[in-house]
Amino acid sequence: MRNWRLSKRECERAVNDVWIAKEEWSEDNEDEEAIQLSDFLYIYLREKYEENQALVAEFGYNLIDALERYIDDSDCLIFLKILQGALAEEVRDDQLHLLVEIPRVMEDEDCALHSGVPSGMLQIASFIRILKKMLTTKSEHSFNKLQKALQFEAKKGRMIAYNEIFEEDEDGNQGDFCELLRAQHLEGELGRGGKATSWLMLLIYEILTQFTRRFASLLASLIAEIIAYSRKLRDAIEARAKKEESGETEAPTLTYHATGLTPSLVPLLLRPDYLRISILREVISNFDPDKQRADTNLYLARGAGCTIQDVVEKENNGEDVDVEEFIVKLGDGLLKKSEVKANSGGGVKE
Repeated sequence: MRNWRLSKRECERAVNDVWIAKEEWSEDNEDEEAIQLSDFLYIYLREKYEENQALVAEFGYNLIDALERYIDDSDCLIFLKILQGALAEEVRDDQLHLLVEIPRVMEDEDCALHSGVPSGMLQIASFIRILKKMLTTKSEHSFNKLQKALQFEAKKGRMIAYNEIFEEDEDGNQGDFCELLRAQHLEGELGRGGKATSWLMLLIYEILTQFTRRFASLLASLIAEIIAYSRKLRDAIEARAKKEESGETEAPTLTYHATGLTPSLVPLLLRPDYLRISILREVISNFDPDKQRADTNLYLARGAGCTIQDVVEKENNGEDVDVEEFIVKLGDGLLKKSEVKANSGGGVKE
């Protein structure tokens, strides 16, 4: 099989073309389940090379070869890891959002300092101060590295062009600061920093704690109502016995609702390993108060194994889900504590 020795520019272009095609495919197939990158790449190459299996295999081989050679580049590393199943695709989405959000927040600060007219420049100290408010889980050691990268790009000056440091050259390369920021982000998501895993474990603990509390409360309520039911049933039996003794043939009517036993408690007791979707929403919201509703909906849909529209409908109908299955499916994608807290009016929330 020929080795084309793709250049970095060719590799980056191929990666971008695949992502664009995958987004277009997703838009055209909204009603279908999300497709894995590995599955889509095969579909994409078959269409690109008009079912020529030899060319499909040859290009696939050369793309993997190039990705491994240029693995120091964040775009190549992310694509390769997602292709191999080592990263959730949401990691890429999260990083792209971060690369857009940081310059936007910096520009808001710039405008606030210059009567609404951005200069395109900020002091490095101000840039780092704002970045620390946005990335609350990052260590001081990581911030020190980022500050040194900024100082290098500013050629030891005090000011930094906050938009230019995120721009790419013609080969798809970015500056030292941007590449370092992306590398730190990936390191955390790959588990070497342990933050993503720890957050997931804490969330699981909160879900199980909430489940235990709710079930204990449910069980206590059910026991109390069973006692009440038993008393009413005993009274009804005694009343029937007295009527029999007195010659009366009509027995008192004993219905399920007449006993005072709440019907909804019984099916819940028979499903002790389930929680209502509304309760899971409450757990996530209390655990991560800065989490946007749209992000919470995404977590709930992933855990419930359905679309966002379906999970909202299930929640409105008071439906519940298997807690163990929910936790397993929840961990299939990106999970992270909310950390970007930008105000719409400029700057960052304290």
